[in-house]
Amino acid sequence: MIISLTGFMGVGKSTIARLLGGSLCCKVIDIDRLIEKEQGKSVAEIFQNFGENYFRKLEEETLNRIIGDNNEKLLIISLGGGTLISQNNQKIVKENTYCIYLRASVNLLTERLAAHRGKRPALDSIDDNSLEQEVSDLLQKRLNGYENTAKLIIDVDEKSVRSILNEIISGLDSFNEAFSEV
Repeated sequence: MIISLTGFMGVGKSTIARLLGGSLCCKVIDIDRLIEKEQGKSVAEIFQNFGENYFRKLEEETLNRIIGDNNEKLLIISLGGGTLISQNNQKIVKENTYCIYLRASVNLLTERLAAHRGKRPALDSIDDNSLEQEVSDLLQKRLNGYENTAKLIIDVDEKSVRSILNEIISGLDSFNEAFSEV
């Protein structure tokens, strides 16, 4: 089984994936970190030097390779915030993974992203006064991909990491029970 985590940048996918992998004793792959390792450049550098289209192509190739080559009994993939822009990525994630959408409010996302300037290429050139509107606009563009691909949606606002992990594990238990009855 492959579990994928999706959601907007800054929602906590990488952190939740790492902790969930520890809880379930399984391998975790963060697509952005894997691309950075293989390319020898940060995501921001790839965007700056080669553009978003080039990065999205790398992202799609990497996702296809991870899923196609998987031989783990249980694997967790942390998707990039824009991975599901691609219809191809939506299809492969929906057909081959149990996708969990970590959903957060625009306020929470804006607060987190403002605190981590310099690490988010899609928003780094936006001034603080326009950040909330840009987050809202970009989230709207990505929302269908998140919602149409997810088998489980978890709202993360005002929840501890432990609470989010418990909800995920409970959702997985419910999925496994329903699946075993088929």
